[in-house]
Amino acid sequence: MVTLKDIANKAGVSTGTVSRILSNDHNLKVSPDTRKKVLCIAEEMHYVGRKVKSENTLGKVLSITSHRKKIEISDLFNHSLVWGVETSLSNAGYQIDQITFEEKSIDYSEYNGILAIGDFDEAALLSLKSADIPIVFLNSNTLGSDLSCVTIDFKNAVNKIMHYLLNEGHKYIGLIAANSSFYQSKNILDPRITHYIDIAKEKDIYDTKFIFHGDFSIQSGYQAMTEAIENLGEELPSAFFCISDAMAIGALRALKDHNISSPKDVRIIGFGNIEIGEYMTPKLSTIDPHPGQMGRSGSFVLQNMIKGLQLYPVNVVTSTDLIIRES
Repeated sequence: MVTLKDIANKAGVSTGTVSRILSNDHNLKVSPDTRKKVLCIAEEMHYVGRKVKSENTLGKVLSITSHRKKIEISDLFNHSLVWGVETSLSNAGYQIDQITFEEKSIDYSEYNGILAIGDFDEAALLSLKSADIPIVFLNSNTLGSDLSCVTIDFKNAVNKIMHYLLNEGHKYIGLIAANSSFYQSKNILDPRITHYIDIAKEKDIYDTKFIFHGDFSIQSGYQAMTEAIENLGEELPSAFFCISDAMAIGALRALKDHNISSPKDVRIIGFGNIEIGEYMTPKLSTIDPHPGQMGRSGSFVLQNMIKGLQLYPVNVVTSTDLIIRES
């Protein structure tokens, strides 16, 4: 089990500093870089925080993840979200129960609040809303349903990708897209798709023949890139944006199987910064949406709602970083 001392040794700070940073002590006078470094190391080492005895808790919070029929590598993103949630809440003195939405007969009355993590369609959203207790959704923009949420700054993330690729000299940029059940239930496109389209049209490089679709899985990324290679031939774009790292991994495999080099022939940029991407050949370029920070932000909003300090729904939007590696 990872300890505060392990994190302190790696970060080059004292265990007391680590403890106060993980407890969100803003009275601690350390630089933003040090605070960020400690949080990142704790997340990388999968630190789970201290266990809180039930008689000393401030209350119980339900951490509920959406059901997936098949576990995909992209679930590592949700794992980091859950880590951020549980570390923050346990350090604040809350007891956390974690379940998946498919479980039946949930007694919401024993909980002070809910953090809903993942992809919920409209029916699931309404079901959770009926619990009538403070609830915050992570990675779904539920503000339109008067529900608080923490979302990713997709617009600037896609803007970073597209402008990086354009500045690299790529004439056309392909897209391997997918649409979650949350956006499907609202009959709208994933914002990463809409922002790609907006920028491509603005730069006069938009063409539907360069857009291929998957379902966020590795296999669908492989199939989408294979389709692109076979259908486009010599017109294959020299760069692709994949809206999930899992699909990007599949796309890289398809390129390799067709003897197409990345990034020499086709550059690939994913989205999510899942850990395995750094250990691939080539190492995956990606957008880091900081899921641990998203989890922590959601837990802070929920705590304020429970305390009666947050009276109206909010959408906390988190920033992203473009990480260029080898792909």
